Amino acid sequence: DEVVMEVEHLSDGHMAKDVSFTLHRGEILGVSGLVGAGRSEAAQCIFGLHKRKAGTVKVHGEPVEFKSPSEAIKGGLGYVCEDRKKEGLFLKQDVRFNTSINVLGRFLSSLRYKRGVEEELASQYVEKLQTKVTSTNQCVGYLSGGNQQKVLISRWLACTGDILLLDEPTRGVDVKTKQDIYALMGELTAAGMSIVFISSELAELINVCDRIMVMSDGKTTGVLNRGEFDQEAIMQLATLEFRRKAEGE
Repeated sequence: DEVVMEVEHLSDGHMAKDVSFTLHRGEILGVSGLVGAGRSEAAQCIFGLHKRKAGTVKVHGEPVEFKSPSEAIKGGLGYVCEDRKKEGLFLKQDVRFNTSINVLGRFLSSLRYKRGVEEELASQYVEKLQTKVTSTNQCVGYLSGGNQQKVLISRWLACTGDILLLDEPTRGVDVKTKQDIYALMGELTAAGMSIVFISSELAELINVCDRIMVMSDGKTTGVLNRGEFDQEAIMQLATLEFRRKAEGE
């Protein structure tokens, strides 16, 4: 029953126009909508990648306005972006670097670099996510899409233990990696983490999520509980704003 994040009438002044939802501890909240619905933009606005124009965000009951991703990280949030190659990974760097980049401060002490501790962290997540690599020194650009995604998720797990925003985490990966990601999400929420799961695949939202928030033209048009999941109902909500505009015309 514990609410870990409340979002009310959030707007970035562009694609995200009026987004409202609550996120509970240990919950997977799905986010559905057509292309251009503003799903990614809403997550990016919460995470400090886009400036908020209106609305409020509360984390554990406290109002917050993250003006940068670093502030969001300090506030307990992590964000796995939609495009891992263009926005997420350092493709010319190795697995160790890509895993530890958000927590480099842990490996620096009195101007001394603790490479062994960093290596231990990267190896821990390679094992946890069953990432197929020759070593943590392997260049991320040479990995398969599924293993690249696992490295990106590892980076955020290394610095986030509270709220994780996942933006299309299973796009462009093989079936086995999808299953591994679903299993990982279940383990994380069982341990108390809360997940916002943005996906274009209705089947995986219905199978994985506890609740599904539907967006249409930048606005929240409904939130369905597990017993109410239905593809037709979701599509009705996803097209609601467009149908309203058509009727108005």
